[in-house]
Amino acid sequence: MMKKRLAVIMLAGMMMSLSPVGAMAAETEVTTESSAAEIVFNYKDMDPNAYEGTWISTGLGFDLYLPSDWDVLEVSDENAKQGIVYQAADSAKGWNIAVSYHEGMQVTVDDIYKQLGDAGYKSLYKMDLNGIPAVGFDIDDQKVSGVAFADADGGMYTVQLGPNDDKDFKPVMQNIFMSISPTTAESETETEA
Repeated sequence: MMKKRLAVIMLAGMMMSLSPVGAMAAETEVTTESSAAEIVFNYKDMDPNAYEGTWISTGLGFDLYLPSDWDVLEVSDENAKQGIVYQAADSAKGWNIAVSYHEGMQVTVDDIYKQLGDAGYKSLYKMDLNGIPAVGFDIDDQKVSGVAFADADGGMYTVQLGPNDDKDFKPVMQNIFMSISPTTAESETETEA
């Protein structure tokens, strides 16, 4: 039941009204949990010249650094039913982000990795996002890249960016993924999404 629910939630998140989201690492075949390589992202490695940005405290336990000129989009009732809690875009360039949350799933990052692999995802990689264990994924036919990670209560977040085939967007996308980090006491006082 949980496998089917996770696959449905991931597919629903990808069918959101925003355009699809982008590639952040080289494509790799799905491997067993024990042999999966881990990619480590650290906000200290971000390219300061990629864009002028603003740290956003999502109010969801993690922060991210988004381009300052992006517009925050209203989450429609339909998108909210799919679990989308935040979305923003540079409409002129067609670049976007969507953050979704699904509570009560009781999953770990290993569960997410295995279930996405079982669902047929071919480009999966374990990641560390500034101390947050995550699973990265690319869905090239939908021009989507994203990360999925569990919260302390077993709920699941996904952060999706796109389009992943826009070479000008790739350094921006890389920075955004590198910026995902746990909320700290001082960041809670900054801009909330």
